[in-house]
Amino acid sequence: MRMLIMEGDGQIRRLLEQFLAQKGHEVESDADGLRGWDLFHFNPGRFDSLLVNAKMPRLTGIELLRRVPEKDADLPAAVSCNYGRLEKVLPVLELNLHAVLPLPFQLNQLDEVLERLTPKSPKEWKEELVGLMKTTLECWKQEGMETGSLVRHSGIWDMKTKSAKRRYYNPELYCNIHTLPRHIRWEKVVASAEFVIRNCETSLNSLELAILARQFRLNHTPPPAKSSQTSSWVSTPPETSHA
Repeated sequence: MRMLIMEGDGQIRRLLEQFLAQKGHEVESDADGLRGWDLFHFNPGRFDSLLVNAKMPRLTGIELLRRVPEKDADLPAAVSCNYGRLEKVLPVLELNLHAVLPLPFQLNQLDEVLERLTPKSPKEWKEELVGLMKTTLECWKQEGMETGSLVRHSGIWDMKTKSAKRRYYNPELYCNIHTLPRHIRWEKVVASAEFVIRNCETSLNSLELAILARQFRLNHTPPPAKSSQTSSWVSTPPETSHA
């Protein structure tokens, strides 16, 4: 994979270059955001992915990522950022962001970022759905909350019944591909992820969840409209988007 690294800290930049080269990747790097942008701007198609620091001289990584779609809207990108400044990543979540690398980082975290940047065959949509549900519940529990509180407070998992007693769908059934219900209400999983993102503190976990939710939305058609003959959601599976 041909990567462009933009990192203002010389020690971190050299560590990244060394590690990525050992992994067999071709790496070019720069310590200045504007020079890095020129390198990318005048060489379209030269790189397979980007790893940029959110805070760079002259042109920040956030500003650079906003410019990238002008040349390549599909280029996978990751952003590195200090743990205490993760909120700076929020403005670029709607761009083609695949991962966040916290600083300081562990090598296994860099491996995870590389895995997300590496092109791969599309997953079967059910596998993506399971991954999204698991990450949603993990993020919620790290806030000190239980699955039951997500079900009760979000209102997403209410079951339509004639009884006065409230009943709920079990979201944990969506954490394993072998326990998925016959009628998969995948739109509830996406809505749960978005609920957790809105109600959790900004953290590495919530940013990763936002990236997964956005990618699921991009890879599949929007949720179907409510059926005119029933008050429940239509549960047809999403189709891969070719847009």
